[in-house]
Amino acid sequence: MTTISKRFDTLKQAEGYQNKLYEQYNSVQLIQAPTFSEEGLYIWRVDGRLNTMRAIKVTFDDGEELTTNINGTNEEIRKYYIGQWFNRGSGSEDKMTKAVSVEFLD
Repeated sequence: MTTISKRFDTLKQAEGYQNKLYEQYNSVQLIQAPTFSEEGLYIWRVDGRLNTMRAIKVTFDDGEELTTNINGTNEEIRKYYIGQWFNRGSGSEDKMTKAVSVEFLD
């Protein structure tokens, strides 16, 4: 379970942000909002990130990069790529490279 805090000027802005959270998580619960005005800190408790395609850029040990989309959490995606070997060759030419970093583009 994760807590997300954001400051907004209006309730409409906070509602728009909350709608985006519903697109990303299975469970979204507003746990704190300003009491006497719309302006202030809003806090949500979220859980169960939905498996939506993530845009990422993977960098390999030879400096080459791959931009692609993949499902999973940040942790799952990093575990899948970082430190793992990939054959980036073509045809009969093998070119083994190790993934060294993942950048999340979304």
